[in-house]
Amino acid sequence: MLDGIINRTPIPILHKILNVSSKRYEAIASNIANVQTPGYQRKDVQFDELLKESIKQDSIQGLRSDPGHLPVGEHKRTSVLPAMEVLNSKESSPQQNNVKIEKEMTDLASNQQVYATVARMIAGNFKSLSASIKGRF
Repeated sequence: MLDGIINRTPIPILHKILNVSSKRYEAIASNIANVQTPGYQRKDVQFDELLKESIKQDSIQGLRSDPGHLPVGEHKRTSVLPAMEVLNSKESSPQQNNVKIEKEMTDLASNQQVYATVARMIAGNFKSLSASIKGRF
């Protein structure tokens, strides 16, 4: 029953954003750790493009009132997973490192802001649910 309530809130999508942000942090940390490693190629997480493509394909959305019903539309979006990619730079040879520390630090700060904002949003959603359950608005 509680899953049904939570699934009708933004919490599952916000949870997915936290997972993507965490995966991005792994990629950025790896890039920073290998900034002086010869031949290391920068890593990045692709998710936004995959999600946009999934949304384009979903022209119809359906509501599942029973677990036996076939999912329509939203199932594709929730099943989109972030993909870690190694980015080979065209201007560098395979022996050269393509990590730029300034970009990585900027990406890290941006990713931290996203994570903190989404974590606050999830906390707010749970606070609202808790108040609703207790009957306090």
